[in-house]
Amino acid sequence: MENVVDILEKLSTTAIKQFRTLIGLQRLKLVLKLSELFSTFTTSILIFLMLALVFSLLNLAAALWLGTLFGAAYWGFLILAMCYLGVLIVFLLFFKAPFKRSMRNIFIKHSLNET
Repeated sequence: MENVVDILEKLSTTAIKQFRTLIGLQRLKLVLKLSELFSTFTTSILIFLMLALVFSLLNLAAALWLGTLFGAAYWGFLILAMCYLGVLIVFLLFFKAPFKRSMRNIFIKHSLNET
């Protein structure tokens, strides 16, 4: 009988150690996944900000150029604003749902990617 008790005690001790090791492994995997998501997010934000700056400067140049073509600077800005309003309306009418779905899928893919 004492032999069975010793075996069960060793088994429970081993199971507890294995469970603690599993918890530690899952914590490390979570930290790795969060660090990957954070680095991807910050890199994407920096790229977006740089592209937004370039895009803004190109738009400013285009608006001023159109303004010189039409005789007044405000005409260039007005024409570009109307063009972007049209693009926004088309996007909201036709591409909003697929865009949201693709962004959600990209986030899920990055979150569940096994490394």
